[in-house]
This record gives sequence, structure tokens and C-alpha cells, in this order.
Amino acid sequence: MRIRILLSALILSVATVTSQETIFRTTTRLIQVNVVVLDKKGKPVLDLKREDFTLLDKGKPQNIAAFSMEQKRAGKPMPTLQPGFYTNLTNTGGSTPNLTVILIDSLNTQWGDQSVARQHIIKFLEQIKPDDRVALMILGRQLKVLHSFTDDRESLLKAVKKWHGREEVGGIGGDTETVDLGLDDIFGGTSGMEQDMRQSRRIIDSLAAMESVGNYLAGSPGRKNLIWVSGGFPLTVGFDQIKSPQVFTSASQRGAPSIRPPQPKMGPGPIRDQRTFTDELDKTMKVLNNANVAVYPVDARGLTIDTNAHENIGTMQEFASRTGGRAFYNRNDIDTAIRQVMEETEVTYTLAFYPTGDKADGQFHDLKVKVNRPGMSVRNRKGWVASKPEDNERSREKQLAYAAHSPLEATALGIVAKVTKKDDSNLLVQLVVDPNGVNLEMEKDKDGKDRYKGRVDILWLQRDKSGADFASTQDVVDLNLLKETYDKMRRGGLIYNKQIALNPKAEFLRIVVRDATSTLSGSITAKWDKPEATPPPKKRP
Repeated sequence: MRIRILLSALILSVATVTSQETIFRTTTRLIQVNVVVLDKKGKPVLDLKREDFTLLDKGKPQNIAAFSMEQKRAGKPMPTLQPGFYTNLTNTGGSTPNLTVILIDSLNTQWGDQSVARQHIIKFLEQIKPDDRVALMILGRQLKVLHSFTDDRESLLKAVKKWHGREEVGGIGGDTETVDLGLDDIFGGTSGMEQDMRQSRRIIDSLAAMESVGNYLAGSPGRKNLIWVSGGFPLTVGFDQIKSPQVFTSASQRGAPSIRPPQPKMGPGPIRDQRTFTDELDKTMKVLNNANVAVYPVDARGLTIDTNAHENIGTMQEFASRTGGRAFYNRNDIDTAIRQVMEETEVTYTLAFYPTGDKADGQFHDLKVKVNRPGMSVRNRKGWVASKPEDNERSREKQLAYAAHSPLEATALGIVAKVTKKDDSNLLVQLVVDPNGVNLEMEKDKDGKDRYKGRVDILWLQRDKSGADFASTQDVVDLNLLKETYDKMRRGGLIYNKQIALNPKAEFLRIVVRDATSTLSGSITAKWDKPEATPPPKKRP
């Protein structure tokens, strides 16, 4: 009876949070493009319809299979789960609260610029509107959430005023030797090779942080804004300076003209650690675009005469262009730039299409969106890559490990869980996976019956308060469902129970669920309830 009650509660939790019609996905590719349209005065256009848009994929017009307009409004509160339940679900019944993350990048920003940027962010937050949903994050030695999404002005101001920046220097994972140094100190008194290696680490950590933010926002509906307040970073290390703000052509844009990389220094001089980061950037862009996150870089350096500034500005322009955002640089009004982003994205449009002749050929597809009104400014992501999701053993292990150790929860695949300490040696986990994220293909079996097939990977990782990992186990759940079972899953989700041998040092359980077809993942960190005490038997009168 206890199990049935718990499962009913889990099913109710998923049904409450994901109240729209549940439809299993197939491997047919549906591409969503979020669009911002501004008039001549830079104000969002409110009255466009499907027929006002033309969507071009590699220059060919596409049929717009789905169309919607989202206007900023206060988001609905998340339904309250029963005590002991954990979830990463963020969908609030179809509402579009226009989420904005302000990412304060202390990893790539000098102390003086950080201090000035902090004052401007405070100035912006003092003028926050009731329908602004803002979260604050810090990129330093690790990516941290300073404050979760809220429209509470005082709470946000209190959080940012407590943060002073110096404790955040370093890289994700801990470049501890530089904790008490400013960015300008890190590159002093070291060889060219050491400088290059540290810079490479910072770039890799920064891109990984952007991916974590994308995965964290993936489960929220509509377009999301990532305002990246930073001094920026280059996309090459160890080469002579690039004489223009151009960035190397994406590795995914095969067949497109490429920019010749700068040549390494020759002759006497320090040995350099030379490399570029186009592949890593491509991976980050894919995550951000799949999550419908538009990046708005804001240069924390303000007006600058730094001769090296154009390299970092080039990176900012690349992030903005490829995600449909806008880069702000060479200006001293950071608070005004942030407010401008909020105002420009008060109205967004979503266009979705099934690409004609869709093939997973690894080719880059450039996207263009046109509006049949003169003088309109259109912002949207610049393309997508027709790559087949990897499903080999190596990629599976890598994706599970990445989600397990990310500082943020992944939300592309919704999950709800309850963990109970069954006894001193075992945990009982009851898990429900949101069926919206599960990909099933329908096939006929030898008896002519419909079978719905797919696979879900689950990682269970125990850890303590310090983040140290102990025991881990993995399950592969092969789905081969008849129509009756398929219909039950559509109504109540994929239900999975697991008993896990408890490590005595463990205090938390990290759960990662990955759909093998789409490679979408979800993760949560849960604590466990103590076992319920068995009531003593009643005495007979």
C-alpha cells in the first residue's frame, strides 16, 4: 500500500507540473527558432502573425509547422511538491515568465572592472519590474547560483551586495594557487607557456560553465536571456595577435570559407602552447541553441583603449550572433544595457519547422528569418547542425559524467524522485521520468502488434557534503512497450524503482537520467528520508 501511495503521488506531481498534452517524441527533427522583432525605434513588435514570417534554411523557404508569440508576464509559481520529493521540473503549466540570467564573470574580468560592473548591476536591480524574472550567477573558481529566479528586488540586491568577488578567482575545479590574485597578476612573472596553459584552462572552464547554464535552462519554455557581464576571452591561445575581431569559422561549417589562423611566432622567444577552441565553442553553441538561450555579452571593461580588446570582443560578438543575442561593448552604462535587453525581449516569437530532406550529415544549416514589413530588425540564432546524436559507449559515459558533476541541474529531461533510507544498508529510490523527454519509435512485431521502443540510461552517484564521490551504479532501461503500457506512460510518466546499497559516508544521491536517442538529460541531487518507524502492536484489552 505504501508503494502505491508514493507512486500515485509521483504521478500526480508530474501531471501537475507538465499539464500540457504529453506526446512522445520521435527521431524526426523539429527545429525551433526564437525570434525578436524590433521596429525602427528599437521597440518590440506585438502584432505579427505566422504569415508575416519567411523562414529560410540554407536559402530554401520552410513550412512553419508551429508558431507562437510569448509576451513577458509574471510567471506562475511552481506547484509545491510533498515533503521528501525532489524535481528539476521548471515548466509552470505553459506560462512564459521571460527568464533572464545575469552571469557575473569574475574568472575573466579584472578587479577594478568587476567592482564597477557590480555597482551597475545593483543600479539595474534597484529598478527591476514586477514581471522581470531574474537569476544571479557567478563564474569564478566554480559556477555558483547567487540567487535563483525571482522578481523580488530586495532579495536580489541583498545577494549581490554580499558578493565582493575576490573569493571567486580561479577556474572551475579550483585553480587554487591564484585565489588571492587579480586577473592582471596571474599573467605576470610567468613564462609564455604557463600563461597559455592558464588561459586555455580559463577558456575551457568558461565554455563549460555556459553549457551548464544552457542545460539548466533547457527545461523552461520559450526564449531565455543570458546576460554575460565579462571582460571576455579570446578563442585562440599562443598565436600572434589577430588583427581583426574575426573568429575562426566554426568547425561545423564545412564547405564555408575559412579564416586562415594567425601564424605562430618564429625564431627566438618563449615557447607557446598554441591552440584554438572552435570545436569546444561549437559544442557550447549547440547546447545553448537547443535550450533556446540567447546570449547578451556586456563588456565589463566599458570604454577601453586596450589594443588586445578586439579579440575578446570578437568572442562576444560570436556568442551573440550565433544565439540571436546582441553584444554590448565600448560603453560605460552597463545597467542601461541590461535594461535594454529586458525591454527588447518583452515579446518573442517561436517558429518551428521540419527541415526538408533532413539528413544527419553533420552539415551547418544557416537560418534566416524575414518579416514582410519594412524597417524591422530581426534577431534569431544563425543556424543549426544536422548531426546525429552520438550513442556509443564513450559518448554515453562522457555525457552522464558531465551531468553528474555539473554545478547546476540539467532540466532538458524532467524527473521527480523520492529517496528513502530503507535500512542502515540500503536506499529505496522511486523515480518518475517526464514522458515529454522520452523518444520512442513505433515498430510492428511479428504478430503485427505495435511496439514502442527506446532506451533510457540512469546514473546513481552517492556523495558527501564536500562533493566527494563514493559509490556509483548505472542502469540501462530498454523500453519495448505494447500500446496499453505506452498509453499508461503517456498519462503517468516512466516509473522506475531502484534499491541501492548505501555507502556509510554518503549524504546525498545525484541522479542523472539520459534519453539515448535524443541524448537529452536531467539531473537532481536528493537527500533521503529516514525509514518510517513500525508502530508497536496494539495490546489486546
